Amino acid sequence: MNRSSTRRAVAGALAASVAVAHPAAAAPSFSIGATAEYTSGDYGGDQSIDEFYLPVSAVADFDKFALRITVPFLSVRAPELTVVDGPDGAPVVGEGPVVTSSGLGDVLVTLTMYDVVVMQEGDLAVDVTGKVKFGTASEEDGLGTGEQDYTLQFDAYRYFERFTAMGTAGYSVRGDPEAYDLRNTFFAALGASYRLRDRTGVTVFYDFRQASTADLDASHELSCTVATVVGKSTRVGMYLLVGVGDGAPDWGAGLSLRAEF
Repeated sequence: MNRSSTRRAVAGALAASVAVAHPAAAAPSFSIGATAEYTSGDYGGDQSIDEFYLPVSAVADFDKFALRITVPFLSVRAPELTVVDGPDGAPVVGEGPVVTSSGLGDVLVTLTMYDVVVMQEGDLAVDVTGKVKFGTASEEDGLGTGEQDYTLQFDAYRYFERFTAMGTAGYSVRGDPEAYDLRNTFFAALGASYRLRDRTGVTVFYDFRQASTADLDASHELSCTVATVVGKSTRVGMYLLVGVGDGAPDWGAGLSLRAEF
């Protein structure tokens, strides 16, 4: 077992930044963030799979790049022998009595290069992100595949006075566990952020991801995040998501907190 959509866990923290300003900083900064997320869905099975995901991230943010390390705690209630292919995948639903497993999730290391492409005097920018998922979650307990995954992602931002349009496209290369076959997956997202006030914004996203197993549908998710800055540099975000089809959770909610130093 593992959480079905790491992107939602990260998106809450990112939206808190994007809703207020571009992520790139003029001077080096360091931050620590955490997201608490709960999702629920049956993923085409007969029983609900309920996941609680709590990733803690440390970020070193420089003018042109940022390095993020994420260490998550994961708790999943699902039919016995349920497994997912990693933090960005949907569960491979098992059969048997419903059990709960908890423990360390898959550790993520992410490097983002800011403004790889800049046009229209900075109003249009493209960032490039590389991510490695280490198979640190327990394969025996079903919390992960035990394999490493690799992801390359492109994020485009078009800035207006109070509005930001966002688009994402990427590709994940899966590890090769012995028990089942996993496919590499393409994913994409479209979103928009509007700054309601100088320190508060709302972001909406549509996320798509190809299925990583032959018997599962592609994932479609809609989400909405409200984010604000508290004090000088603490960002708080709350979000809700709704999934469409068996490849996504039926619904989910999360709360993110990021403090910059």
